[in-house]
Amino acid sequence: MPPLCALVVSLLAADAAPSVAVRTPHVHFVLVGDSTVTDQAGWGAAFAELLADGARSTNLSRSGRSSKSFYDEGHWKTALEARPDYVLIQFGHNDQPGKGAARETDPNTTFRLNLKRYVTEAREAGAVPILVTPLTRRIFDEQGKIRPDQAPYAAATRAVAHESAAPLIDLYARSVESAERLGPDASRAFGPPHPRTAGATDGTHLSAAGARRIAPMVRDGLLAAVPELRACFAAGDLPTSIVRGGVGGHVHPSICRTRGGTLVVVFKGANVLMCSRSTDAGSTWSQPEPIATSARRPDVIREVKTFEVYPGTADVLPDDRILVTWNYIADDRKTDGYYERALLYSLSADEGRTWSEQRLIGPVDGRHLGAVRHNVLPGADGRWLLPLRVAPPRWYDPRTGATSVCPLVGPDGKQHSFQQIVRTATGTLLAMGPVLLRSTDDGRTWTEVADFPAEPIGDNAEGRYLTPLDDGRVLVTWGVGNENRGLHYNFSADDGVVWNRGRTATLLPDTHAVARFYSARTVQVDAHSIGTVFMNREGVHFLRAEIDRVAK
Repeated sequence: MPPLCALVVSLLAADAAPSVAVRTPHVHFVLVGDSTVTDQAGWGAAFAELLADGARSTNLSRSGRSSKSFYDEGHWKTALEARPDYVLIQFGHNDQPGKGAARETDPNTTFRLNLKRYVTEAREAGAVPILVTPLTRRIFDEQGKIRPDQAPYAAATRAVAHESAAPLIDLYARSVESAERLGPDASRAFGPPHPRTAGATDGTHLSAAGARRIAPMVRDGLLAAVPELRACFAAGDLPTSIVRGGVGGHVHPSICRTRGGTLVVVFKGANVLMCSRSTDAGSTWSQPEPIATSARRPDVIREVKTFEVYPGTADVLPDDRILVTWNYIADDRKTDGYYERALLYSLSADEGRTWSEQRLIGPVDGRHLGAVRHNVLPGADGRWLLPLRVAPPRWYDPRTGATSVCPLVGPDGKQHSFQQIVRTATGTLLAMGPVLLRSTDDGRTWTEVADFPAEPIGDNAEGRYLTPLDDGRVLVTWGVGNENRGLHYNFSADDGVVWNRGRTATLLPDTHAVARFYSARTVQVDAHSIGTVFMNREGVHFLRAEIDRVAK
């Protein structure tokens, strides 16, 4: 680790008084590669824009160069003479067959030897080499899949990184996943006009919009590989605002992700639920629109002057429909003690564009069920498990309307209320309430999890959210109180048994993120990233982050 960066990391880790300002590290990045890295046609300039004050980037990439020609022409010597702390190295496009003897290499032999030489000589010069797999070309086959032209060179780069213990940014995998998720039409926006074909788009190089999309992938991959560089990108976590301007009251934003990758956020507007959608992994969001059925008073509730539509949660069912829950609260206690909190839901079969008429859950024994603050868990038999706020969780059958208590009894022999119950990738159940419980036999028996980091202290009892990840890890996102700052994450790598209590990650540490009853909610966006929706006085916001930044 370069000494200046090591100094900054130690300063950031220390407990400093609020009046002490920690300076940004003076770290020098040098970028080496072909045209897809350059400022003019690649991601280089957009990467530099993500750096905090003090960190700097020198882009010495050259159009048309391969791992062979870049070295042979002396550009690598120039890069080392720039005295980088870290050098990012990306080749592959011009190493392919057909580029001529001066440029092309074999991914299994000469390309690997060239990368190993870069790694060795960078280290000899006192720099840290970072290998970057080549950016994909956005050229699709008839099935909407990326043509894997760069795949052999990406595989070779991964192999050299592994063999030489060099940090790796797998930009190829990230950019392929992004392009295939967007599809051919949407991906055209990220390339400039084709230089030789009128009306066509260049599928290799990047427009300004494309550079802004790819550069955060490079940053996130870099921080996953070298976490101590986080201070160099203090200004890089830029949440996207779904709603701008002052908001207040029970906004309670909730988020879910459909099978096709659409993100749906639901929150409270003016006594109606509002819905916003993103089809590009949270980069942009649709104008929020009302879920009209949520504004209607249910027939079982009498009309009163004081009422409220109180948001619950948004979830995706196994058939890919979206389920939204809420309460209709009628308060006439000043007149005759009347107070009802009906639990309602609506379904969308088209990724949040349209919604069914509202349906009522309950009442039970003449009483409505109250609030559902966290996710509804679908069961294998078609029922839904409702984690009620002030009562034991209940099963609900949407086909019959029947409900029944879920016998969730902790080690103390008591039936508790639980704010959230989730199923991990392996089928384990986790129930987060006064304690965190774990069941590996589908809820028949439960054990208490020790040293869970998001303890139920005061407001924190509900300001927490569990997110099972596809690879078996489990995240918890939380904050404490109305004046909470930052988004706090901790994780378990073993299916919820052991948590990394001493390694909590905080993103946006200076940003107000309300936590009292409003837990920031996190979903997995893709294989590499998560997204968190949160609110403050300035609006409703979404932050996307690399999974390994918060769970490694």
